[in-house]
Amino acid sequence: MEITDEVCRRIEEAAEGLYEETVQLIRDLVRIPSESPSYAYAKLYEERGYTKMYDAPMTLGGEKRVAEFLRPVMDSLGAETIMESKEPLRPNLIGILPANGEGRSLALNAHTDTVPHEEWRWEDPFSARIADGKLWGRGSTDDKGPLVCMVKALETIRRSGYQLKGELQLHATVGEETMDGKTHGPGYFVPKNTRYKTDACVVCESSAPPHPHGICVASGGVSWLH
Repeated sequence: MEITDEVCRRIEEAAEGLYEETVQLIRDLVRIPSESPSYAYAKLYEERGYTKMYDAPMTLGGEKRVAEFLRPVMDSLGAETIMESKEPLRPNLIGILPANGEGRSLALNAHTDTVPHEEWRWEDPFSARIADGKLWGRGSTDDKGPLVCMVKALETIRRSGYQLKGELQLHATVGEETMDGKTHGPGYFVPKNTRYKTDACVVCESSAPPHPHGICVASGGVSWLH
């Protein structure tokens, strides 16, 4: 199907119609604590005399609970869903929507883990409270908001009636915050099975000022030095 003004109009209308559902799904995910368990290494930094990084307890298994919550949502959109995990409590959720033509394939990627919550404006960092026109809670920006938008983008396409020529994959992955993605996330399941390799990938990570909704073609990355 060609992208015409009429197709764009239908897609925009479908997206507008999903606004309330999108906000609610973000709130549902924020209420599932999924701090990356690898931040437990922060205690090692403290013992060695370095500045303490985090004071919050780690939550092992939160990434799994997020994936299990999202799986039926992806199923309902007609995607084939698969769990790939190096560790049982840290599964990656992959949703695959088959192609309707000979177009190129695309993956949308977002992560299910968050940084620890530290101190918070309200007592419960996982309340997903809406105040001042914003949704507050650990992970709401990084990266559960983008994760939900990725899933709802698929639903928008389905509701608009647009037929994708190429395969679309949704990758909800673990361990991004502590670079575990190389060993437990995409770095684990993509080399494992060529089925998960696509022609391109869009990483749905929130961008930063001065372009809060920017499209970035590269990332500076991070290095931890000892």
